[in-house]
Amino acid sequence: MIAHCPKGAKNDDTKTFCENDGKMEDTRYHISLGIPVMSKKVKIIFKNRYCAACHGHGVEDIEIIFPQFNCTSYH
Repeated sequence: MIAHCPKGAKNDDTKTFCENDGKMEDTRYHISLGIPVMSKKVKIIFKNRYCAACHGHGVEDIEIIFPQFNCTSYH
């Protein structure tokens, strides 16, 4: 999973949102920072849509990865 912008990327909000730990500047967690996406073209997984954007993948080039949970027993 790619979780950083490429070397030499502009130090802007996109880079910040890609590389942070899921918190906004005021320390609130923002769900979009923790949802992984995959490039439709090259099948690479990115930490979030901001990391994909750093690598040149626009919204139309990515798809959200939806987690699936299967429980076989109940406690």
